[in-house]
Amino acid sequence: MTSHGSACPLSPGGEFSEDQLHHLFSALSNDIRLTIVQVLAAREAQAEPYSISELAEVTGTSRFVTSHHLSILRRTGLVRQSIDGHIRRQSIDRSTLERVEDWLYPLLEY
Repeated sequence: MTSHGSACPLSPGGEFSEDQLHHLFSALSNDIRLTIVQVLAAREAQAEPYSISELAEVTGTSRFVTSHHLSILRRTGLVRQSIDGHIRRQSIDRSTLERVEDWLYPLLEY
């Protein structure tokens, strides 16, 4: 089993592999990363991505710790980063969340 640091990136579209699902749900099992995803998803409606400093303030962690958690979330495909001058902006990747929803939906029928 691999660690979070070597997370398996999610391929665009299609089915999740067992390894991809493991990394995705492992990433979400951390309280800080789950908070980041929730904050970014809530902010997405306003189309205003967060800087690492803003997310560090929201999560109560240092920029270094926040950056570490964001890198894990980016490798899973849940978060994407854009660069605005010298500021790195973070936003949720809605397409990955929709794929997770599509994967979970059939489980609700059982």
